[in-house]
Amino acid sequence: MSETRASRRAGLFAMAKESLANHTIKLDADVSDFRVWTCRNPANTFYWYRIISVPGCLIIQGDVGNRIFTMYDRDPVGWLRGAINSPDYVMGKCEDKEKDFISGEAKILLQELRAGEQSEDTDGVVDSDIVEENNTLKAKADEVEEAWTDEQDADQFSRAYYEAGLDTESLSSCYDFNSDIIWSYACLKKFIELLDIQVTKA
Repeated sequence: MSETRASRRAGLFAMAKESLANHTIKLDADVSDFRVWTCRNPANTFYWYRIISVPGCLIIQGDVGNRIFTMYDRDPVGWLRGAINSPDYVMGKCEDKEKDFISGEAKILLQELRAGEQSEDTDGVVDSDIVEENNTLKAKADEVEEAWTDEQDADQFSRAYYEAGLDTESLSSCYDFNSDIIWSYACLKKFIELLDIQVTKA
C-alpha cells in the first residue's frame, strides 16, 4: 500500500515522540533578545538539539540537523507557542523549501480524476457535457497511470500528467515537506511542551 501524506506524517511524528520522550530543557543564554536552550535526553546525546531565538528567527541546531524558521515577530517563541498547532503554517516558515513526492497522493489524484463530477442534478437529469468531461478525464488518468511505471519517480509522473494535457497545478497535492522539516517541527513542538512544563513547575 502506498504511503499517503497523513500516514507518512503520522509515522514520523510517532518516531519523534518516542525519540524525544525523555528530553529535558536547559536555558543556556538569555541576553536581551538573544536566547538559547538545549533540549536533550540526560542519559545520552541522541537527538539532542539547540533552539536559538533572535527577533524574527528561530534556529534549530544539533543531532536533528540544522534548520532556520523565519517570521515577522520580535518574539519568535511567543509566535511559535501561538502557531504550534498549525504544522503546515510553521513548516512553511522554514527556509528550506524542499519537498518530497508522495506516491500515495499521486494515486489519490488519479482516483479523483476518475471519479469526476456529479453528472445528475437533484431531479435525476443527466448533464451530457459533464458525462463527456468525466469520460475524458478518466481516459487521461488511465493514460497517466500507464506511462507511470515507477511509483517513486516524481519526474515520470509529472511528465505523464503534463503529456496527458492535465492541469499541472494539481501536482502540488502530490508533495509534502521533506522528512527533515517534519522532524524539525516535531522538535519545536517538544520544545514548547518542555517550556510549558518548566513554567508550570515554576
